[in-house]
Order: sequence, then structure tokens, then C-alpha cells
Amino acid sequence: MRKILQKTFGENLEVFELAKLQRKYEALGFKFHTDLRRKGVILDAIAKHPETKEEIIFEIKRAENFRKGDTEKILQKRNEYLKLFPKASFVFVLARETKEYNIPDSEFNFLLLNFIEEKHIKHIKRKINGFIKLASVKDIVHDNLDFGSFKSINVTGYANLKFWVQIEEKEIRGEFLSDGLPFAFDIKLVFKPGNSEVIYEIGSDSKIDFDFSEFK
Repeated sequence: MRKILQKTFGENLEVFELAKLQRKYEALGFKFHTDLRRKGVILDAIAKHPETKEEIIFEIKRAENFRKGDTEKILQKRNEYLKLFPKASFVFVLARETKEYNIPDSEFNFLLLNFIEEKHIKHIKRKINGFIKLASVKDIVHDNLDFGSFKSINVTGYANLKFWVQIEEKEIRGEFLSDGLPFAFDIKLVFKPGNSEVIYEIGSDSKIDFDFSEFK
């Protein structure tokens, strides 16, 4: 399957390892907290189950940066953490970059189309005369991909929105597929909590700018 968005994790590897852990443990009913501060100590993450009262502390380190001498330091951290959370268990995670981060083109098309349907369809109908029905997003070109804050990825680029339009004129009647409505996008992809197959959603502060010049 072609991937329209592709990039290695780089310096953000630990961040995305935390995102995976959060997704896993929230699906199991835990409350997941990152960068928790307690008496001068900062935890990478801690998961707390509100019913069972189970607590799990996570320490994340890039595998390529881990050295044999670091084992003693990790044990010292463990002891320090467990003094603050005596009932917690401690999990040390080595983050390994085994593959590139990617979003299949079909999934990104689906996300964009749904976002336009939810947030922009009224605006489009005001600008284009006649009944319209969205069909698909095509010809996506992304020109920038940046890892943002925890659990988010910023994507900018251009695409074309295909839609069906109902025409009722003397010589032409029926539904016709348009050539498309070009648009630029500045999207924030956010990791979606839970265990659904779709693991991303488009943030509400994302922006889309349509080019209506062909419809004036």
C-alpha cells in the first residue's frame, strides 16, 4: 500500500513510545499521566487504574543511547520512584526505531473527507450553487510533516475535493462528478485513544483553505 506520509521518529522516538503505551493502557481502563512531578522528581509516565488501584511507573530510553553503565542509574531511579509510590510497579522500556512512521494514503483521504464533511460542508454549499454530495479526496501532495507536541503530527499540503453536483437545466439534468475543488490544508493529526482500527483523528484547530475561483 502506498504511503503518502512517511518519516522516521528521530528525536521523538520516546514521545511516540509513550503514545503507544497510553493507547494500550487507557484501553485497559487506566488513567495515563505523563511528565508527572512529585517532590522534585519527574516521571516519564504513570498509569493508574481507578478501580483496582494498580499503579505502573514507566521509564523510557532510546535503545541506541542505552549503555551497560546505565543499568545502575535505572535501578537508582526505580528506588527513588518507589519511595514516592510504594505500591507501584516499575517498567523500563527501551524504545527501538524499527520502521518508519507512516500513514496509508487511503486512511489520510478518509480522515480529510470526514473532516470536510463535518466542518466545512455548509461553507462549500454556500459558495457553490446547487445540491452537492461529497465523493472523495484526490491528488494529495504533502509538503511538510512535523512532529508536534505529545501525540500529535502536523501535516501541510494540497489536495482536490471531488463531489457530485445536481444540475437541473433545460438541456442538462442529473448528477455529475465535478472536476474538483482544490484546497490547501494545515492539519494536526492526533493519536486517538482506545483500541479502534483508526488510530488518528484530525484536531479541531486544523485549517483548510478552499479555492473557489472556478465557481465564481
